[in-house]
Formats: sequence, C-alpha cells, structure tokens
Amino acid sequence: MAEHSRNGASVAMLLSLFLSFTAQSAVSPALDNQISVLCDKMQSCALESLGGEGVDSSNKAFVEKMIGAACRQIRGEFDVMSLSNKVDAAATSCLKSMTALSCQAFESDVETSECSALAKLTQNSS
Repeated sequence: MAEHSRNGASVAMLLSLFLSFTAQSAVSPALDNQISVLCDKMQSCALESLGGEGVDSSNKAFVEKMIGAACRQIRGEFDVMSLSNKVDAAATSCLKSMTALSCQAFESDVETSECSALAKLTQNSS
C-alpha cells in the first residue's frame, strides 16, 4: 500500500491549492464531473498496482473504502470553497490533466502544467 500514499500526496496537493477559499459554494457541474473522474482514476491506479483483475476481494474492498474516503474529502473541500469562474475552470483543467496521466506518472506526483497554473492562480488570489 506504500504506492498509494503517493496518491494521498497528490490529493493533499490539490486540497492545499484551495485553502484560501472558505465561503460556502457548490462546485460547477464540470468540476464536479472531473472530481468523479479523478476518483475513478485513483481507484483504477490503486487496483492496478495491486495486481489488476487478480486483486482479492478484501484488498479491493480496502482500496475502495480508502479511495471513497479520500474522494469524499476532496468533494467536501471543493463544496465549501468559493471559486471564481477563472479558478473553477483552472481547477477543472488541472484535474482533467491529472486523470490523463499514466498510473505511473500519477502515482509519482508529476505536476502538470495545468496544475502549476492553478497553483499560481490561487497564490495570486490569496
């Protein structure tokens, strides 16, 4: 499960990008969709690194529980943020770029140019 702690680092990086936004607001449908796609990617990569289709049911259930908890946390963090349209679009692009990565790149915390742009935008907004 050590490989999956790197996914946690990616999730933590995403969450930290938005800490300066605290007013209550719902996310856009596009961002909400990308959160779901990211969660699917996290689960897929975690299961792949455990052996893909050959993962036993207890390990699969554990991965699903852990990824589910991480995704609820991500969704909850986004739900309480007040994102401008510009930041919302940048966040959507960042998540989309992350889900396009290979599992190997995703698990090694590669930062995409879209996520770098989002980090810069949120730093300028705080």
